[in-house]
Amino acid sequence: MLHISGLVMALIGSLLSILVAIIMPALCFLKITQNKATRTQVIASVVIIVVGVISATLGTYSSVASIIGYY
Repeated sequence: MLHISGLVMALIGSLLSILVAIIMPALCFLKITQNKATRTQVIASVVIIVVGVISATLGTYSSVASIIGYY
């Protein structure tokens, strides 16, 4: 039971940690600055969001694959 709980925690971590630590700050920055952000800032924020979504997707896939492999 201990091993599966670790896998579930990895799944939750891959979803929520990336969301809270990477994606949400960039989204909040874009929302707060709206038209005041420079083009470079907007591009950097969008790149950070895209990298965060890709990381969350890969982490979630890896966690789900590990959970499936456990059974």
